[in-house]
Amino acid sequence: MVDPNDPYGLGLEPGGNRLADPNPLWPQAFAEEAARIRVALGRRLWRSSTMVSPAVPRLCAKPIIDLQIGVAEIEHGLFVHRPLG
Repeated sequence: MVDPNDPYGLGLEPGGNRLADPNPLWPQAFAEEAARIRVALGRRLWRSSTMVSPAVPRLCAKPIIDLQIGVAEIEHGLFVHRPLG
């Protein structure tokens, strides 16, 4: 859902899809979200990375930050959904 108070201009309306002009703050939005995930998962997190274009400067994209996370141990994958939920 689009939040009109979001300084990053991220989000989509239900059932909608759109491309947005690049926002130079998108890499910062990714960094902040990745930091929150690192805090929530702690030692279980191995790495996180963006998978799509909002973190690529000067590129139009869907205004959504998709994250891929890796876990340090395969068993940790069974538990990461709880702190992220």
